[in-house]
Amino acid sequence: MMSNFGTQRTHILQQMAELHSMEFGSLKEEYRTNASGGTAGPYYQLQAWHEGANLSRRVPAEEAPTLKEAIANRQKFEALAEEFIELTVEMTRKQPSSEAQKKTSSMPFRSSKRSPR
Repeated sequence: MMSNFGTQRTHILQQMAELHSMEFGSLKEEYRTNASGGTAGPYYQLQAWHEGANLSRRVPAEEAPTLKEAIANRQKFEALAEEFIELTVEMTRKQPSSEAQKKTSSMPFRSSKRSPR
């Protein structure tokens, strides 16, 4: 059973290592109506929380695909991390506790009183 947990954990770590770019936040795509009634865009805006503040910045259209991939990679990494934690907790709970091991593998109880010599 333990090797199965180990194999699954190793597989998750390998998937995490394959994610080479990450970015916080979300990318919003906007279209605007111009004066003639047509639409202009898309315009891209990256929004992310940083130190308790919601920050945003415009992103050039040519950077948007790379940024989308980086955001998706971060989301995948977070999901894999959650899976890794759940698996590790499950593995930990299936292991006998160290106290239980001590109780079953220790010497039988002995009195602290010494026998007369």
